[in-house]
Amino acid sequence: MSVFVVPKGMPLSIFEDKYARRLPEGRKQTWEERVTEVVEGNVALAKHFKGLEVSSADKVEFLELMKRGVLPMSGRHLQHGDKGQIGRLGENYTNCSTSAFSFLKFWLLMKGSGVGRLYDEDVCLVDWSKAPKITLALDQTHPDWTQDLYDRGVISRGEARFLAKNALTNVLYHAVEDSAEGWAEVIQILESEAYYSSRPGESLEDSAVSHCIFDFSKVRGKGSPIRGQQNRPASGPVPFMTAVQNVSSITAQIGMSKWEQAMRIDHELAACVVVGGIRRSARIALKTWDDPGIEDFILIKNSGDLWSANNSVVTTDEFWTAVRKTYDDHQEDTSALTEKEKLATAVFYLAATTAYTKNTGEPSFFNSDNISKDCKGLENVNVNYLSRKVRSDLKFSERTDKLVNDLLEKAVTHKTLYICNPCGEIPLAMFGGYCVIGDICAARANNTEDLERAAVAAAKALVRVNLMPFLYEGEVKRTNRIGVSLTGLHELAFTVFGLTWDDLTGPLEDVQHFWNALGSARASVESALERYCAELGVNMPSTYMTIKPSGTVSKVLDCTEGAHLPAYGYYMRWVMFPSDGEEFSNLRARGYPTKDVGTTYYGQSIVGFPTRTRIAELMGDKVTKAGEASIESQYVWIQRLEEYWLGEEEQGGQVSYTLKFSKDAVD
Repeated sequence: MSVFVVPKGMPLSIFEDKYARRLPEGRKQTWEERVTEVVEGNVALAKHFKGLEVSSADKVEFLELMKRGVLPMSGRHLQHGDKGQIGRLGENYTNCSTSAFSFLKFWLLMKGSGVGRLYDEDVCLVDWSKAPKITLALDQTHPDWTQDLYDRGVISRGEARFLAKNALTNVLYHAVEDSAEGWAEVIQILESEAYYSSRPGESLEDSAVSHCIFDFSKVRGKGSPIRGQQNRPASGPVPFMTAVQNVSSITAQIGMSKWEQAMRIDHELAACVVVGGIRRSARIALKTWDDPGIEDFILIKNSGDLWSANNSVVTTDEFWTAVRKTYDDHQEDTSALTEKEKLATAVFYLAATTAYTKNTGEPSFFNSDNISKDCKGLENVNVNYLSRKVRSDLKFSERTDKLVNDLLEKAVTHKTLYICNPCGEIPLAMFGGYCVIGDICAARANNTEDLERAAVAAAKALVRVNLMPFLYEGEVKRTNRIGVSLTGLHELAFTVFGLTWDDLTGPLEDVQHFWNALGSARASVESALERYCAELGVNMPSTYMTIKPSGTVSKVLDCTEGAHLPAYGYYMRWVMFPSDGEEFSNLRARGYPTKDVGTTYYGQSIVGFPTRTRIAELMGDKVTKAGEASIESQYVWIQRLEEYWLGEEEQGGQVSYTLKFSKDAVD
C-alpha cells in the first residue's frame, strides 16, 4: 500500500499549520500519523455510543483509504479527530449549521462551523433596543489593558465591582469565562433580557436587568495558546469587547426593525471570530422575497459594511412564475398583475440589478421549493429538542428557555422552513441543524473501485459522528444528515478515464462510463447506509450526497477543489498572519510579498506564496481553466453531477459551485 506524503510547498505548509500536531520530540506529525488518530477516534464512536464494534475489515479499509489520501474526510475531522473524540461535542466536527438566535450563531461560529440564518421579521422575536445598558471592565493588570480601552469607556475590575455593589437599579455583574461558551453567554444574557423586557406581564419572578457589567479579566491575553486548537494563539478579550461595544451602539438606535437589528448584531459578532488564528466566520444571511423589509435587505450591503455574510433572497416557485410572466412574455403593461406578482417582479429587478451593478453577485436567489425537505417529527420541536447537558454548559437561564421555546414554536410553521449553509450545498432547517461532510479525493483514486469503497467508508464514518452529543440533538436524531462529497474530479477524469473538460461536457454517450461510475458509487452509499443505519438503530439520513467547495483539504491533497475547474495553472496564494507575529516577520524578511489588511481584519497582514498546481502539470495544455470554460458547458457539468452524484430523488444536497463571468459579455 502506498501512503500519501503531503507535497512540499503550499500543501505541507497548510497541513502543518492547520492539522498536524507537534509530537513530544518536537517534529510535526506526518499524514499517516494524523489520519491514524482520526480513524481510531471515529471507529470508537460506534462502540461507545451504541455498543457496536466496527468490523476489523471496515476499520482496515477505512484506515487504508485515509492513509492513501483517497478519503481525507474534511478539515474538521483532520483537526479534531483522535482517541478523545468520544468525550467531545459533535459541533467540533460539523462543517455547517443554522441558527435562529444570535448567541447560538456566535457559539457555532466559534466552534468553526459555517452558519446560516433566516432574517424574516416573524422569526426575529427580539427587540434589541430593549437590551440592558452595557459597561465593560478589564483588570488593569491584564496583559491586554491599554489606555485606549480606558478612553473607550472600559473601566477597571475594581470600579466594576464598586459600581455593581452600589447600583440603585437592577444591575448584573458578570465575570466572562475564558471559553467559547463563556463568550456566547454574554450575548445570551443580552438577547434573553431584551426579549424578556419587551414582554411585560411574564410570570418569571425577577424583574428585567437594566444594566449589565461584563468583566473580561478572566479571558486569556492575546497570543496565549488555545489547547482545543492545538495551542494556536488566542485573540485576547479586546476584539470581543469591541464587538460588544458595537452591539451596544446598535441597540441604542431607535426605530430599527428587529430583523435588521439581528443582522447587524450578527455581523459585529462574526467579525471578531478568529478560531485559533486560522479560520474566520462563514455565514449566509437570507430573507424571504415577500417578507416586510425585503427591499432594504437587498440594498443593505451597498454602504460597504456587513461583509461577513453572503446575502440571498429566498424565492419560491410562485415567485419565479410571476417573474417569468413579466419577463419571458415581455409584458410591458403590468396592470393585469396581482399585487403579489408585482412585488415578485419588483424584487427580482432590484436584486438582479443590485447584484450586477455593484459587482458583488449579491444578493443571490435561493429557491426553497427546489431543495430536499424532511418534515417528519416537527411536532416534537421545542426547547427540549436541544440537549439538556449542552444547554447547561451554555448556562441557559429560564428566560433563555422561554425565548428558545417561543421562537421554535413559530419557526416550525413558518413559510420558509428550510434554508442552507453558507456555501449553499446543504438544506438545513432554519431553526437549527447541522451537516457533517467528508471528502473523497478522486484525484488519489487508482480506479473506480477506490471511488466506490471510499464513498461507502465515508458515509459510515459520518453516521458515526452523528452518534455524538450535539446541542441540536433532536434535529440530529430526526434527520441524521450527512454529506459524502467529492474533490479532485478533473484529475480522476484525466488519469483514469483519459477525459478532458470538453469531453466531460460534450455528448453524453461518449462519456457515459465516467458518469455511470459516479452513479454506481452513489448507489453503493445508499445500500450501505440502509444496512448500517439499521444496525445502529438510527434514522436513514435525510440527505447524504453533496459536493462542498473543499478548499483547504484539496490544497493539502494538491488537487482541484470540489467540483471546480482550476482558476489558474500558476498563481500567487495570499495567506493571513498576525502582523506582530514572528512567522510573518520571518517571511517578510525572506522576501515574500506582503500586504497590510488591518483596516478590514484587525491586526492582520497577508503574505504571498508563488504556487504551481498539480493539474497543470498532469494535463499540460489540455487543462481548461475556469475563465476559459463557457457558461453553458459549466451548467452541463453541474446538471450531470446533480443527476449522477446527487441522484434524482431526495437523497441529495446540492453542488456548491462558483461560476464567474465577465460583465462585458453578459447583459
